[in-house]
Amino acid sequence: MQSVEKTNSVFRLVVLYDGETPRSTWKLAVVQEVVKGNDGLVRSAKIRVGNKLISIPITKLYSLEVK
Repeated sequence: MQSVEKTNSVFRLVVLYDGETPRSTWKLAVVQEVVKGNDGLVRSAKIRVGNKLISIPITKLYSLEVK
């Protein structure tokens, strides 16, 4: 899986990492906005999970390849 940092795509489908549960139960989310640091690299993303909009570090997001 690629991290969101490598793809840098808004409206991309991602899986939300949860170290407490099996991978098959991780939640799906859609990237609404990426947040870059002072160095220009993507550091976090605002994602939509269901009806909630949350901000989360990109280290906890994994892109899904959808064709």
